Amino acid sequence: MAYHFGKKKQISQALALTLAASMLVATAAGAPRPAEAAVYTGEKDARAGVVGELGEIQADAYASSLRLAESGVIVVAAGEDGETSADATAAAESATEEGTAAVDEWASKVAANVDSQMNVRDSASESGAIVGYLRKGDVADVVSRADGWTQITSGNVTGYVSDQYLVFGDEAHALADSLTPMTATATTDGLRVRSDATTDASALTILNTGNVVTADPSYDTAGGWVKVSVKAGTGYVNAAYVTVARNYTAAITVAEQQEIAAAAAKKAAEEEAAKEAAAKKKAAAQTTANATVQNASVAASADETTLLAGIIYCESGNQPFDGQVAVGAVVLNRMRSSRYPSSMYDVIYQPYQFTPARNGKLSRVISSGAYQHCLSAAETALAGTDPTGGALSFKRASSGHAGVVIGAHVFY
Repeated sequence: MAYHFGKKKQISQALALTLAASMLVATAAGAPRPAEAAVYTGEKDARAGVVGELGEIQADAYASSLRLAESGVIVVAAGEDGETSADATAAAESATEEGTAAVDEWASKVAANVDSQMNVRDSASESGAIVGYLRKGDVADVVSRADGWTQITSGNVTGYVSDQYLVFGDEAHALADSLTPMTATATTDGLRVRSDATTDASALTILNTGNVVTADPSYDTAGGWVKVSVKAGTGYVNAAYVTVARNYTAAITVAEQQEIAAAAAKKAAEEEAAKEAAAKKKAAAQTTANATVQNASVAASADETTLLAGIIYCESGNQPFDGQVAVGAVVLNRMRSSRYPSSMYDVIYQPYQFTPARNGKLSRVISSGAYQHCLSAAETALAGTDPTGGALSFKRASSGHAGVVIGAHVFY
């Protein structure tokens, strides 16, 4: 009888039984004696063939404590004729593939462990021509390894990279996961993102086919829901209508890198143009046009006139005459407005309005007489001249605030 092994080698019955007996240690006396036993080939993960009816000595030996699982042997049941059943063989091979798929998936993968990007060359040498780039966390498949260089294929790039910039296997998996968020992509239109993992919960938003949101990889999806993040907050989507995955990035060719750089430059130029347009729009909102209006004059005592001249000096003593009158006009416009007190003193000393009034500067200016050169501007404002067109406030023109610009201030 011939005995079939993983690599289809045939050996004699005597040799097969000798191999079986030599690897089994009889330490479990009295254990059930099977009629058949698997023979170890000596090659890890190879499929053991089936030995036919064993003699008493070999059967006793088989009833030992040998742990076949540790040696990677797959036991396959024998058919009536002593040959391995095709169904059993297929089942065993399928089980092997499924059981090791998750473990082996990253065994032949690498990830770029760099700050920004690394070169992929056309040969295993620093002098090799650059054919592409691996960016931080990009994933690649290993083609071969030798002398500190790894040949990889990733995206549209095939070439060589130095091992010193790579991490392999589980380390590559961990790095790629840390840089690549888990996402959920909607596979249907009108998918509701619920506030809780139940169809009774309110909808935060709605996703349509192709919409991508960030998913929480730590959330248990056994209940049929995926935890996601949307602008409205944290929500839940039905797992049956999304594809959850990490979309790892891949290497890029030199041409692709140039396209990315060009796109980035274009975006930067567009953003700069948008900033300039916004600045021009803001500047256009400011005007130095003559907005002077003539209001009714305001009667004021000598003390009130002095007070007005004093605040004009504090706020715009170094400004052109029109700028000084404008500050006085703002005080008087507030007196006319129902939003502010009706007296000059109360307007000027209203809390959190004119800083010089509350920090003592106004009192010092009046005491020293420094306000004298602003008396003419105060009297012009009291006479009803208003170059601001009715403004109630002012600030530095450099603020960009819309309004009438007079000197260093914008009035609005």
